[in-house]
Amino acid sequence: MIKHLEFPNPEEGDSADLFDGDRAQEERFRAFRHSMGDVLKDCCAVIGVTECLMKAYQQIQQWVSKYASQATNSNVPHWQELEAPLFSMRAMGRMVDSEESAVLPQVIPLIVQIPDHEKVRFSAIMALGRYTEWTANHPETLEAQLNYVISGFQHTSQEVIGAAALAFKYLGSDCNKLLGGHIPQLHSFYESVLDKLKPPSQEEITEGVAAVVAVQPLDKIYESMKLFC
Repeated sequence: MIKHLEFPNPEEGDSADLFDGDRAQEERFRAFRHSMGDVLKDCCAVIGVTECLMKAYQQIQQWVSKYASQATNSNVPHWQELEAPLFSMRAMGRMVDSEESAVLPQVIPLIVQIPDHEKVRFSAIMALGRYTEWTANHPETLEAQLNYVISGFQHTSQEVIGAAALAFKYLGSDCNKLLGGHIPQLHSFYESVLDKLKPPSQEEITEGVAAVVAVQPLDKIYESMKLFC
């Protein structure tokens, strides 16, 4: 099933236009993928979340063992085989319990090492944004995820930047207590990116930061709020 989620292979190698200019075909493919996402949720309900997550994890592992050593900043071989299981993980996120312990502790460390291909990076960040409630219960994974998401704000793709802003909002909201002691670092990050973002992304990172400010001790909330105003 995950195989059907793969983007097409363009005739001219790593072409930026995977659908040869056929926008209708591209829209149909996107709609198909989201419909398949609903089917994956149904699979989780029928055969179990762990079994479904394991399928995605195994495919990510297979790509890493075959191609990771060949990947560079300018070329990620067979990236479609990596992006599809990442998309499937994003689709299944709502079905996964925040206490899941069989697959996510293995796959999250792999995701934060995903190479810098635009569509792969987008799916990786979006997948992380689906598992922030799980991350709140597994604080040892937070730093690597946060660093990976924050690095997405430096990407040349607006889609990746938008994904990073959305994931940051969820990390801030769900992991606010874990991030409560890092107000100075969050302020430095916030100041460095805010003016470079589109309004929807500005709103999302502000929501993430506000959630962290909200868990400050009462005598420090005003001081923390002033930093971001």
